[in-house]
Amino acid sequence: MWLRVDVHANRPIYQQIIDGIKEQIVRGILQPGQRLLTVRELATTLSLNHNTVAKAYQILERERVITLVRGRGTYVAVTPDAGDLQDIERRTDELREALRMWMVQAHHLQWSDAQMMSLFKQLAGELRVTATATAAETETETETETETESGTETETETETEAEAEAEAEAEAEAEAEAAMSSGVEPQWVKGSDEQ
Repeated sequence: MWLRVDVHANRPIYQQIIDGIKEQIVRGILQPGQRLLTVRELATTLSLNHNTVAKAYQILERERVITLVRGRGTYVAVTPDAGDLQDIERRTDELREALRMWMVQAHHLQWSDAQMMSLFKQLAGELRVTATATAAETETETETETETESGTETETETETEAEAEAEAEAEAEAEAEAAMSSGVEPQWVKGSDEQ
């Protein structure tokens, strides 16, 4: 399943659903216009109360991340819409607060500004690599279908995935080495294999 929730986590379950769906969209796993599971289907799949899933979907719709088409289902928004000015300001304030708390945590780990930026860049790179790989995968699948119909097959899909993974690993290793050379080993390096 592409979405996981932890009933023992400090974050509310509906917020975990919201964050999970948003991340999957950024990663390219969920595509614009793609149909999502219904509230009932997702609640059953995750063994959750349907009101919890409904609350998450309502918030996602209000934020214009998903679109509800009565009688047809719920879909990933085709054109992301930032919303009205007040909504943009509220969401910007929430983002600012989340980043502030992240920086406080990093300070208590005795991270330098360079280490914080390195982690930020690494995470942004991971999201971009996943989204790029997913887009390339979709493009390659289309090429493969076309070429298979004409009687030839291609290995491009596998090559693209391998190249993206190798590039991400090399970038992460270089950033980890740079961070460790400053004398403090950040937490994300220690637990990277466990994720």
